Amino acid sequence: MNPVRVPFLALVLALAGAGVATAALAGASAPPAEQRHGDRNWPDMHGGSKGWHYSALDEIDARNVARLQQVWTHSPDLATEGLESAPVAADGLIAYCSGSDQVWVLDGATGRLRWRARVGTGHADAGDAACRGLAFDGGTLYFAGAGGRVAAWNAASGEPRWETQVLPRDSRRGVLSGPPVIIGDRMVVGSLVGNPGERGVLLGIDTHSGREAWRIELAGGPGPAGGHWDGSASWGSGADRASGASAWLPGPYDAGSHTLYWGVGSPLPLFDAAGAYYQTRGPRPGDNLYTAGVLAFDPQTGILHAWHQEIPHEVWVQDSAVSEMLLLDRDGRRILVHPNRTGLVFVYSQDLQVQRVWQAIRNFNLARAVDPQNGAFVRRHDLNAGDRLGVCPLYHGGFPGLPGAYSPQTGLWYKIAAEWCMDIDLDRPLERAAGPAALALGGRVTPVPPPDGRMRAHLDARDPVSGAKAWTVEFPEPPLASLLVTAGRLLFVADGRGAVQALDAGSGRRLWRADDHEGHAGGLLTYEAAGHQYIALVTGWDSHAHPLFGRMFGAPYNGARTPRASLRVYRLP
Repeated sequence: MNPVRVPFLALVLALAGAGVATAALAGASAPPAEQRHGDRNWPDMHGGSKGWHYSALDEIDARNVARLQQVWTHSPDLATEGLESAPVAADGLIAYCSGSDQVWVLDGATGRLRWRARVGTGHADAGDAACRGLAFDGGTLYFAGAGGRVAAWNAASGEPRWETQVLPRDSRRGVLSGPPVIIGDRMVVGSLVGNPGERGVLLGIDTHSGREAWRIELAGGPGPAGGHWDGSASWGSGADRASGASAWLPGPYDAGSHTLYWGVGSPLPLFDAAGAYYQTRGPRPGDNLYTAGVLAFDPQTGILHAWHQEIPHEVWVQDSAVSEMLLLDRDGRRILVHPNRTGLVFVYSQDLQVQRVWQAIRNFNLARAVDPQNGAFVRRHDLNAGDRLGVCPLYHGGFPGLPGAYSPQTGLWYKIAAEWCMDIDLDRPLERAAGPAALALGGRVTPVPPPDGRMRAHLDARDPVSGAKAWTVEFPEPPLASLLVTAGRLLFVADGRGAVQALDAGSGRRLWRADDHEGHAGGLLTYEAAGHQYIALVTGWDSHAHPLFGRMFGAPYNGARTPRASLRVYRLP
């Protein structure tokens, strides 16, 4: 198998924390998104503040889903681009964003274009950055784009409220490719970085003016005064070494404690051949706070409540920024469930004290063992100069793709997991690709099958706390789009081959399937408009994963392919 030149977005994600620190909770509580918007809307990427990707809509259910049919589509101007957008819906409108920081707002029932906008001059040089940056709140549509600009409009009319440049292109703080979260009068958004020397940030934006209210430097700190963010001592020679810490995918919001949770990606450079001596040698000696972990902070002020670093000094491109976090109530207490890229699932108390850790993939060898009580790696398999063969999982992670879904009806969490591994050659550095998003990994990667057979994926339905499995469905390769579960006891899955299907959420039995032959790597949602429930998703296969999947899985990914981007919407006749 030929070495793969690893693309920027497929690898870069960074930010963390190591240990647990607590601070006094501050700020007034804001109501959760589902209380502000009701059950018929999908106001942000997760569909609400708990991070469940669950909808209480139940017009479409197991008895009638076989009659579901496509009713309209919409394509952006660049009809050949892939779409990784996470559409949002509120008050009869549906919105999504596409390349060059363009925003489209449509009538949710008919697909008629209500208005469109291009933020700034349109950021054509955003490179690999995908647009997922939309959220509805209180009649306003908010946007965060790859060009480093944030904006807000009257959702119904498109009248601009404000537009602000918060990340200048020379700021070395990356791009805003992730979705924002709106909590009270704060819009919170994180950045994605891809070059050594760049540091991810979290930004708190005033929703009335668009002005920056607070900023957190995630690679080592600092953050707002009193926030206990200084981790520079964990980077060897100090803050000058700190690099990385992307933070593009938000976690849930707990209104009771006024706490927002967020996952953080890897330090840079990604591969580090210092081996077992990483605390004192290599390009970034030390634990590298705040990377590869989770944070809890006050969205009003940015002041830290708690943190935990899931992987100190992460070196395998297996971070904590790419997946969802579930906020659950169990046995009279609130807990947080967080899967990171390794295929490990961390179960936390509300203040990020680890309760237990369980493993969702069969092929994991980053350490001899993982302590199930605290997640500590026992006898890590660190990287040294030369070849490292059969490292599992592959850099795309044991949990690739966008978030899974949790159903309060079944009590099950639905998540795509992948069984794949990699050979790493640290003596043959990857050449820097052209463009501002280039990243030298410090080695070459070749995907290889796992020890137990072929590369493959499985959709598992599990208890999120214990990991107990109810059922599983095998896939030839991992679907990368987000999952959706509804009160109609349906689980919707869209794959890279162009199929979208509805499964019985209790058994995994397939009840409906439609083929658009375009592949899916974006958001999947449901909403109500004109008195009916709609299912919507974006098409246009991930341009980064396509060459990789072609090498690993062959047809239909190994041929020339021009993705035709579109938003497709289904309903009952």
